[in-house]
Amino acid sequence: MTKFVDAYFAKLDEYARAGLAQAISAKAKSFRVDWDDAPFFTRAYNLSRYWDEQPPEANEDQLSLPSFPYEAVKGLQDEVGSGALAFFTSEDGVSLDDRDRWWGCAFDSGNIEAGKWVQLMIDAAIQRLEATLQKDYSNIGIELCGHDGQYPRSVDSYARSIETMRKERGYRVDALVVDRFLTLFTDALDATWLERARKL
Repeated sequence: MTKFVDAYFAKLDEYARAGLAQAISAKAKSFRVDWDDAPFFTRAYNLSRYWDEQPPEANEDQLSLPSFPYEAVKGLQDEVGSGALAFFTSEDGVSLDDRDRWWGCAFDSGNIEAGKWVQLMIDAAIQRLEATLQKDYSNIGIELCGHDGQYPRSVDSYARSIETMRKERGYRVDALVVDRFLTLFTDALDATWLERARKL
């Protein structure tokens, strides 16, 4: 089964290329895919395709993705033990097991290290797709950008944010935990992610 982030990349690729076909047919000079200005998982929802600043009629679309690997993440949390619990707990002390909060328990706000790593993977997928599309369609300007100029962030940006979070909250996480966490979401691990994890 295709993992969550890999499915995201494939579905966003399909969505963007379908829009590009329409844009090219309309002899457009520029094309853009927009996502809602919200936490990482909603970047698969409220998508819009624009060309030459003119949005199409149906400008709220969503991608069909596999289920978020919540149970697998919980299993890893149980496996790594108490030493890495801060990795899975928000700065407000809300844990993965707080069912009343659901997404807010772990990933909604990004105020949890595990959430920041998922955000990194999603943003990296967006950046990789944009570069691929720009290469494949060199005769039209292409941009993947969220509402209000929300651009995907880099690994350096997330690593600095995670480092600050660890210092402020006073915890450490073995790089192996990060490695195993990332493999729950993608088969396309970037070596720079693991290198930064070892240096944190």
